[in-house]
Amino acid sequence: GSIRIGFACLASAMADLDVVDPDKRLADAVAAAVALTSLPAHKRTTDADIDAFEALRSAAFAARKDEAAFARFSLEDMNAVLELILRRAAHKRTIHGRLKEVLGILLNSVDWVQAVQANEELCEAFKEFAADSPQLVERLTMTPPPADFRHKVSAAASKELEAQVAEAKADVETKLLSSWAVMASFGFKFPKDSISDKLDKATAAFTRFFEAITRLTTTAQKAGPNCAAMTVLEKYQEEDFENLLNFLLTMYHCGVRNTQRGRIKFVVEHLKELSPRFRAVATNAEWRDVFDLGESVARAPEPSVVWTAVQAPVVVWIDSIREAFETSSLASSPDLHLEGFFDDPAAQSAKPTFDVLRYIDVLKYIQQRNTDSGTRVDVVVLNRKHLALIPVIIADCKANSRRAPKFVVVTRNADGVKESVKEYNADVRIVVADWQAASACAAEEVARRRSLTK
Repeated sequence: GSIRIGFACLASAMADLDVVDPDKRLADAVAAAVALTSLPAHKRTTDADIDAFEALRSAAFAARKDEAAFARFSLEDMNAVLELILRRAAHKRTIHGRLKEVLGILLNSVDWVQAVQANEELCEAFKEFAADSPQLVERLTMTPPPADFRHKVSAAASKELEAQVAEAKADVETKLLSSWAVMASFGFKFPKDSISDKLDKATAAFTRFFEAITRLTTTAQKAGPNCAAMTVLEKYQEEDFENLLNFLLTMYHCGVRNTQRGRIKFVVEHLKELSPRFRAVATNAEWRDVFDLGESVARAPEPSVVWTAVQAPVVVWIDSIREAFETSSLASSPDLHLEGFFDDPAAQSAKPTFDVLRYIDVLKYIQQRNTDSGTRVDVVVLNRKHLALIPVIIADCKANSRRAPKFVVVTRNADGVKESVKEYNADVRIVVADWQAASACAAEEVARRRSLTK
């Protein structure tokens, strides 16, 4: 039951995410590299390094024209990224070209040049690594420009960040006030009236509150926990937060908004981090454990789904025509395991929006593979109508510290895919027109990933 609800909540949350701006992507990529430094060497997996570098490469290219974006990291943060590049260089010579591309982008920033030069051992390692690239060697040995240049870059970054914080504060305050007014109108109890529009109004109010806390969280991560945006929470007293918890608890257990449970838990957990007053209330014995799934609500157990253990790379194929995966050359390949899922057109949901719960077996299968250290899902082949599954699958991979699979979309309408990708914020790199091409792309990706981990 919890897996089904968890994926539904995750899909709901992912549907509302905005396209991440280049600055945020770069900050997240650097944070991922920093997180790896806290792990002992024996626990730092190759997959984790690969994912961290791919995220860094993508983010660096997206932000490469914004000099200020690279000037806001601490020396420790920059060292973590530089060490990641050296680890990847030592592990795989065939990707040295890509590593040097990223290093070149970073060294366009004076801050990153000085970070390398400040560590003699690091600097010598990069000089050796970049020995066949005169341009990189020149940057590594350059004399940094005057201090006023650094000040201008730093000041520009600070001014831009200040403007972003001010915008976030105004947006958060508006959403908190409007959602709070609606919750108060219901006496801070989620309504159970399914005939009127009360349920929709209360749910819409909670959605605005969730959006406010989400933006407040990302702002705190970017600008620090003491930035100006945090003051929007200071007006709320412990009594107010007790009222809020009562609304969230009654909504959590109302029985008709189960898909919102993940968001409710998100709000509670992140408000604990953002507000000492809320944390004091939420950690009282009265509230401490009430949001654990399954603690207070009895539900019939779902029959468990068991799949045969697989000790090989996995390709998942979702299609409304069985022949697509049953006749694929992948089915007889000794180098991988093909798991096909038939999306029966006759079972199409009557809902006007994409119904992620129709694909719960697919999601549960991928989740099982993500939690099994002996297997990995390298590729997911799907149709255009399945694009909404992509952010859900990626989120589950991140939650389990696993590398996301490559997604291959089979469709004759490539232009339609481009529009759908924007709608779902889906990460699609390969679009093909027929099953044979999909099989070839999947086999090639499995082979590529196997070569990276040898």
